[in-house]
Amino acid sequence: MANSFLWWYALGAGLLNGFSHFVFPIIKGGCFPGLYTAGGHFIMSGLLITFLVQEQSRLKAEEQAAGTQGVAGDAPATGSTTVAP
Repeated sequence: MANSFLWWYALGAGLLNGFSHFVFPIIKGGCFPGLYTAGGHFIMSGLLITFLVQEQSRLKAEEQAAGTQGVAGDAPATGSTTVAP
């Protein structure tokens, strides 16, 4: 649940809000409230998205490692003896 809120914040409240505060002055033809703070939205949202993607990659790698570890653990012991016919 918290991860979904972070994605919503990073994309909606961060990137889209920052983008709109750069576009509105161009449309309006002058200064627009929030123009100077929009850069902070871009930087913080970019960092948050980077951290979320890294965390997702790390969790996926751990999940795959845990899955392959169980398969490797099923192999017979190396010290087993075989009987020749």
